[in-house]
Amino acid sequence: MRRSLNPTEKLLMQSVQEKFDFSDFVPMTGMQNRHLMTILASRWLRRFPSLLENQKQHIIEVDQKASVLVETNYVPKSLETRERSIVVILHGLEGSSRSHYVMGLAEKLVANGISAARMNMRNCGGTMHLSRTLYNAGLSADLTPVSEYFLNEGFDNVFFVGFSLGGNVVLKAASELSLRGKSWLKGVCAISPSIDLHACVTALEQWYNRIYELNFLFSLKSKIVEKNKLQPGKYDLSFLPRIKTVRNFDDIYTAPDGGYLTAGDYYSRASALPLVPSIEQPVLIITAQDDPFVPFKSFLSKDLSGNNVTLLAPKYGGHAGFVGSRRASKTSERNRFLNKEADENPGSKATENLITIPNVVSQTDRFWAETACTDFFQKLM
Repeated sequence: MRRSLNPTEKLLMQSVQEKFDFSDFVPMTGMQNRHLMTILASRWLRRFPSLLENQKQHIIEVDQKASVLVETNYVPKSLETRERSIVVILHGLEGSSRSHYVMGLAEKLVANGISAARMNMRNCGGTMHLSRTLYNAGLSADLTPVSEYFLNEGFDNVFFVGFSLGGNVVLKAASELSLRGKSWLKGVCAISPSIDLHACVTALEQWYNRIYELNFLFSLKSKIVEKNKLQPGKYDLSFLPRIKTVRNFDDIYTAPDGGYLTAGDYYSRASALPLVPSIEQPVLIITAQDDPFVPFKSFLSKDLSGNNVTLLAPKYGGHAGFVGSRRASKTSERNRFLNKEADENPGSKATENLITIPNVVSQTDRFWAETACTDFFQKLM
């Protein structure tokens, strides 16, 4: 049973939503249950043929021990109406650059004239051969060489967005880049971010979240087995049968591999929550009050009360779910123009590379958080 917000918390919840004029989230009929919402969103069949057909792959070195795979969907220069900007998208725990939520957001961005770089964390997306180490929530530094790669390609501005664990990573990265005075980062969005790792792992250990924890553990354990085939003897597989929780896994594998003393040390040092006040760029955080394993209490912290932080926290939404009650009918103004131009002047320069922009704009789907994130970046450009 969720407790009611006290007056102080309600004031904190009055984020600067009016500043960006985001639409309210109305859950799909019958989807107020947080577990149903979370599971439905993760199993919703979505296809993105245009993105896959028109992507370019880049293998980018992030340190001497690791490279990552980034799959990018470019908007042709002739179709850009602003400074060249690119959004780097980071997936969640055991996801990849082809996770449906990453692809859904990328399609919306491209449909609105914004290039999207779908970044895999280390070892993810079939790239275990590219890294000697595991990935973890503290590897925020990996975003810098990825961003610099695109800056060297001619982009002027970079934006970050991350889901769940990736949300923690992008917020941590934004804080570090702000402290280093990197002006090319222009905005950050975090969707259902695990900004307090200790609180999230504790929530995962509750009986009603066991299905999620078992799912994560199966994938994490499988990855260790596969990783050990590439680097025989690096990881002691005898521990695997005894690991029953994500905390156990982090204690035995993630923490020591990442240079942390224990899982507790890892959670304390890698959590982004205390770092948010140092972020200078506009920040949008989208989270549901009923998220089953990212406790809403974390988002009532004074660390998130800065004027540059917009918090969208609908009552329902589950974990990275936000499946809306109805389909929006809007098509971006940019695509209305392009489609009209293509019909009237088939050979025009403005439409010669139109194939890279989906004709069916995904803003007509039910995924509210992806649309809100896209709107946020558009307003910052």
